[in-house]
Amino acid sequence: MKAQSITIGSRVEMIVNGIPQTWEVVLSGKVDIENKKVSADAPLIQFILGAKEGDTIKQRIRDRSFIIEIVKIY
Repeated sequence: MKAQSITIGSRVEMIVNGIPQTWEVVLSGKVDIENKKVSADAPLIQFILGAKEGDTIKQRIRDRSFIIEIVKIY
């Protein structure tokens, strides 16, 4: 079943500043970077929660700008 928007438990294919990435959004206690599981509390993930496939999010974190394109949500 295809997720409608990014929530905890979603696996997300995205392009961050031109670099393809795939991550699963998990609760803080379940983070496992080696297995591509990132916390829903991480600043970058906070900006994409609720986003849908095809969305582009532009955001700044500290002194860095990010363009995040949501490719696919599982």
